Amino acid sequence: MTMTPTDLKEYIKKHNIKMIDAKFVDFLGQWKHLTYPIERLQEGLEDGYGFDGSSIGGWRAINSSDMLLKPDPTTAVIDPFLKTPTLSILCDVIDPITHEAYSRDPRNLAKRAVAYLKSTGIADTAYFGPEAEFFIFDSIQYSEEPNNSFFNIDSDEAGWNNKRTEGGGNKGFKPPTKGGYCVAGPTDPAALLRYAQRCGVSVSLRALRNLGTGIALLEIPKINLVHPIFEGVEETVIHWGPGHWPGSAIPSWQKSSNKFAKK
Repeated sequence: MTMTPTDLKEYIKKHNIKMIDAKFVDFLGQWKHLTYPIERLQEGLEDGYGFDGSSIGGWRAINSSDMLLKPDPTTAVIDPFLKTPTLSILCDVIDPITHEAYSRDPRNLAKRAVAYLKSTGIADTAYFGPEAEFFIFDSIQYSEEPNNSFFNIDSDEAGWNNKRTEGGGNKGFKPPTKGGYCVAGPTDPAALLRYAQRCGVSVSLRALRNLGTGIALLEIPKINLVHPIFEGVEETVIHWGPGHWPGSAIPSWQKSSNKFAKK
């Protein structure tokens, strides 16, 4: 949803938004954010929010650490998981002295890349997006002590668990190392989500990290539906929306829900 500053104010009033979550990305691609009361929105749009650039790896030294976050109103969306109505908005990183875009801000790098692309005459539009390549673990343990260190990871889908005793029986559908490319179900339990995408259902990646118990965002544009998918199938989970059966691609819904088909 693209909005002008005027549209944004009306949107905030309509949805009774209380907080603004100002987001940016560091030089290594990790999300960072600062949260403010919505009353400070105009301050951010006009002057920016001050923050300490020395706390971001590879950016500024402590003696020149003052930096600004300038929200971009065209990126504003309501955070689908936070209990308090919160506006999530992307920011440009600005030098407070020169008021120029910071050279190491990934958004600025992308804008400069597009400008260069246009100047070459090769093309006038560039599309950037995440590559959905990640690991899903069921257990992670680690320790770094003065006298020892270790890490231990586990996943229901891992090939080393082919010999494990499992409830309902171990069917052995577990890809070996480097064996997860171009596979289908039942070896790939997430295959159904990709099939759903081809039928007009999109699962957004913007909700995969650090968003409470939500593990994905279900979007069905044809019926204007946007809804989080939560981890687990307990009553306390599916009370809020569709849950997810661990170790599978099967969702579960409340019987009383009219928005979704029953499992």
